[in-house]
Amino acid sequence: MREIVLKKLRIRILEYYDTQRSFAEALGMSQNLLSYRLQGRTQFRSDEIYKVCQMLDIPQEQIGEYFFNFAAQKKQEKD
Repeated sequence: MREIVLKKLRIRILEYYDTQRSFAEALGMSQNLLSYRLQGRTQFRSDEIYKVCQMLDIPQEQIGEYFFNFAAQKKQEKD
């Protein structure tokens, strides 16, 4: 499920920047680190989330749709 959330972020990146590489450069992050973040291998830090949202015009109320999987969290809480 996390892959779906991060896929939405990847699509947004490509809408605003032609490549992940150009986005990583604009973000001030190595392409490898961005790739790890987008694969879910490592999590975005709060300051990175803030900057990404500014760069991609992601409204505050939609942050969860791009970075967090609340549906999976709710399911785990029920189990």
